[in-house]
Amino acid sequence: MLSLVKAARLENGASHLSASSSALDSSMSKLELVLNEENQALESQQPADHDLFTMKKNHILRELMIYQRADKNGTIVSSKPERLTELTKLIELNKRLLSAQISAMSEITNLLTQAAIAEGEDGTYTRKM
Repeated sequence: MLSLVKAARLENGASHLSASSSALDSSMSKLELVLNEENQALESQQPADHDLFTMKKNHILRELMIYQRADKNGTIVSSKPERLTELTKLIELNKRLLSAQISAMSEITNLLTQAAIAEGEDGTYTRKM
């Protein structure tokens, strides 16, 4: 009887690991998709809803944190080194592209600010009394 209980627990544990692995794969696929979409939008310099990308990435991050907590031994995650390497590359590219975008926006903001200040200095937009 005891061996039947152990066997049932092992089977249940294996089933749980399989389900968790499948759910992790699903989340990783969603993250790849979102990162590829955002990276493509950034590379093409087309208008995009970056708030939506951020919301999606945050949601997937929460999912991944749940799987990480459930995988106390790191068994599931460690079984996917190639997938993690590819995701890391996508994340690094995303980071570089977003950083370039933010730098460009900051530079444009500074140029516009300086132009507004210069316009005000020539008396065009000031009242002379």
